[in-house]
Amino acid sequence: MFKKAMIAGAVALASVGSYAASANMTVIGTISPEACAITLGSSGAVDFGTLPAGTVKAYSAYAGYYVMPAKNISLDVTCGAPTAVSLSWADNRSSSKPAIDGSDASRFGLGVNGSTNIGAYAVNYSALQVAATTAATPAAPAGALVRARNTTGAWTTATGDSASLFSGVNSTGFKLAASDTAPPALAKITGNLTINALVNKALVDSATSAITLDGNSTVNVDYL
Repeated sequence: MFKKAMIAGAVALASVGSYAASANMTVIGTISPEACAITLGSSGAVDFGTLPAGTVKAYSAYAGYYVMPAKNISLDVTCGAPTAVSLSWADNRSSSKPAIDGSDASRFGLGVNGSTNIGAYAVNYSALQVAATTAATPAAPAGALVRARNTTGAWTTATGDSASLFSGVNSTGFKLAASDTAPPALAKITGNLTINALVNKALVDSATSAITLDGNSTVNVDYL
């Protein structure tokens, strides 16, 4: 009976032909993926320290560059719940990256000294482990997947160098099963990063003032 009375009242109001006042209502909100946190060892600082030029000159040389001793830091990605993610790197010194060889796409710039590019570095991952849930014990992934960063194309199983290298051109995901064709939901990714740097030999050999390495890159956790 209450329902019928409301309908009758609505008809009576409609017959008047106008409303005294009106207001708009919006319905909004955001549903976000489970948050994932990323931590790099040493707060992300890879420090070669202060090295005399004579020390660097004693290092082996490759393609006109001194091969610096490898440096290692840890990588840890933890998600509040299983979440499909990949990792991608952006080179904030890309304009300083020199052309060295066929692996240039996998390297990052080390900044400039005056107008001369100092060199480049690559980032390899090792001892990597993943876990599907927060309660699971991390274990080695069944493989890696790559695709061009900032795209939505198909994933490709990584082979050769791309199976252990991060680069500024690809996003990298990790498999729980060998049959995975896209990165599965994970709660944890942990392992080590090895930084292999090459420094311009001619620049070091002729140095009359300090050469300051200035590499800077950003690792992103991309929600899929």
